[in-house]
Amino acid sequence: MLRDTTLVVCPEPVIDSTGVIELNRNFEVWPNPTRDAVYVRMLNAEELPSFIEVLDLQGKLLFSVPAEETTRVDLSRLPAGVYLLKAAEGKGNMVKVVRQ
Repeated sequence: MLRDTTLVVCPEPVIDSTGVIELNRNFEVWPNPTRDAVYVRMLNAEELPSFIEVLDLQGKLLFSVPAEETTRVDLSRLPAGVYLLKAAEGKGNMVKVVRQ
């Protein structure tokens, strides 16, 4: 199975092999997977949310950080696993991130 770390904007929900739903998004996330931090770049600065939220796979909010056009999100305090990043005020904009 080919694994690509490039995120592609998709118009329909996608369920990957882990069962995580990735919804239409207007941002890029890199590097993914990561050991400590990811960067989130909003593709449309006019729709910049106030916060980027980090959630567990059950949807529980773990923490949030103020959003900028490009935002560094430090995941180093979290255990290894899969997390969701959400543009808090976006329309379901969400992407999974793997913390190694």
